[in-house]
Amino acid sequence: QDIISDAATCLRETRQSVAGLRNVPGRESGLAASVERAVREITETKSVRTKLNLEKVARQLAPDVEYNLLRIVREAVNNAVKHAEASQINVALRSTGDTIQITINDDGSGFSTEDAATPGPGHYGIIGMKERATQIGASLDLVTQPGAGTTITLTLPAVASPARSLELSK
Repeated sequence: QDIISDAATCLRETRQSVAGLRNVPGRESGLAASVERAVREITETKSVRTKLNLEKVARQLAPDVEYNLLRIVREAVNNAVKHAEASQINVALRSTGDTIQITINDDGSGFSTEDAATPGPGHYGIIGMKERATQIGASLDLVTQPGAGTTITLTLPAVASPARSLELSK
């Protein structure tokens, strides 16, 4: 039990350190800027058009929450580029008083959700995204079908779930 607690503490501190390194002085910070950098980094050398509609998020997110949101966005965009061979990727970030919502939509090949439920060896992208979303109290919705592209919607409520609140109170 102590080993698990110590490992969780180390992981949390590492993520906070990494988050601190990302916020370089003079560079725009915040979730919107981080999402933009991540999407551009993945797509800049690819023949894919990107459309970004990113609202600034007024509230400060915990480093581990922002880290996981960005990992999900990166995985979704990577999948659209590598596996779906999308020619257009749209990423939207909306922030209301109640939620933060990130939508990643592509015009790629799409896939059968049955195939995603039983991934091949080494392919855990969708499962990993769902696990990350659950860890931070967010929901992840996936809409796809073969030949029709994919839309991933990630919704983070403004108020943490009870399980998340207990975890933060340690």
